[in-house]
Amino acid sequence: MNTSPSSPEIPATTGAGYYCVGTLRYTQHELYVLFFWLMWNDFTIMMMENVNAFGKFLQLDHHATYSQIAVFGAVGTAMNVWINPVFSVWSDRTRTPWGRRRPFLLLATPPLAFFIMAIPYMPAAYHYLMRFSVAAWLFGHLPMDGAAFLVGICGVALSIFNAMVLAIFSYLYWDVVPQEVLGRWTAMVRVVGALGLFLWGFFLIGYADHHMKALCVGVSLFCLIVYLLSTWKVKEGEYPPVDKHTKGGLLAPIRAYFVECYSDPFYLWIFGAFFIAGIANASNDYKNYYLKYDLHSDYDTFGKITAIPSLVPLVLGYFFGSIADRLHPVRVMAPTFFFWGLICFGSYFFIHDKMSFVVWGCLTQVAMFANGVTYGALLPEIYPRAKFGQFCSANQLCGSIGGIFVPIPVAMLFDSIHSNRFAYMFSAIFLFAAGLLFLKVNKNFAERKGRVPEPHAG
Repeated sequence: MNTSPSSPEIPATTGAGYYCVGTLRYTQHELYVLFFWLMWNDFTIMMMENVNAFGKFLQLDHHATYSQIAVFGAVGTAMNVWINPVFSVWSDRTRTPWGRRRPFLLLATPPLAFFIMAIPYMPAAYHYLMRFSVAAWLFGHLPMDGAAFLVGICGVALSIFNAMVLAIFSYLYWDVVPQEVLGRWTAMVRVVGALGLFLWGFFLIGYADHHMKALCVGVSLFCLIVYLLSTWKVKEGEYPPVDKHTKGGLLAPIRAYFVECYSDPFYLWIFGAFFIAGIANASNDYKNYYLKYDLHSDYDTFGKITAIPSLVPLVLGYFFGSIADRLHPVRVMAPTFFFWGLICFGSYFFIHDKMSFVVWGCLTQVAMFANGVTYGALLPEIYPRAKFGQFCSANQLCGSIGGIFVPIPVAMLFDSIHSNRFAYMFSAIFLFAAGLLFLKVNKNFAERKGRVPEPHAG
């Protein structure tokens, strides 16, 4: 992987057998090497996310209600409301010999892995602490089981580092992957993720029934080592000097952030569309609860049933990636949301046992894969490159606000209706709404002839 010695403003175009983005220039072979390390990077993130999911199941097994679980999620999201924008903008404006993204990833991943490893030990920690009178008194005055409470606290801690890693890794691959292959790259990532999900569901998650501690520690340590190695092997290029803000004094960076991100309707429509799509995903956990508790699945059965649909992207990967590279992703985004909404609508009426869960799960994977590949190629098209992390974090900030205020009423809804299957209808309603908003986003993009605003707050 080579960097051009010329100016940092080199355009991200292909020429003379090279693929270029910024000052980075790749041959075909070097592009394959880049993809190899980035896919390992994404694979390990996905595996740690799977281990993280045990937390909510452990809380339910220790008699927590949906509303109580949602409170912990809202607390973690509330902390990310300011953490994510700070680190996103900080990384945009960082200039080091190792790049602007990699230092943050190398520092945030070890604590993330630690807290994931700690999740299954929280019930044992609770029983140990109960030996002490002060702790016993404190736990006795909690409105929920103490073990579930400690699992929730651990989940809040890891959510902070998880949000940092997920966000900044996305910025990294948008910084180093050339625009003209982003669709195919995203499809390859989804294929690797599908293989990881299959491996996890078919061969690993079953150990959680009797060896959850060993599973969490082993997977987290493996992922930590591979992630750090792959992050180190991905080299960043040079970036233009950061722009200077003079208005606002000491608060100039904060003022600039909000003025640049939230003053232009072009971006507000985008943020609103993603916000509604995020609400649609607020019911995803209840679909898993439906399989595990309503359809009576142990971890091994749960893993195998969810693993089979994950193979769908292996068949569709290159097809969807090629479409995303040939079409403007902003045109394709709305249809993918409408299609996904239709699948959720059908799932509500036709999933009634484990076999139908697999069938409709495969259809859901088709819709999610099409949407995810389009999303991966979309953001560099609709956000300014120089402040890419800033605008991604502004979108995430809107989602985080929703993450504070949406999950609790949604949990109260499911606590009251006692129907986990309704999660599919809930998703369908908001996915249709997100599709309508993206029609407006596409209209705005077309009116500007594909040129996005380049804001500067002064």
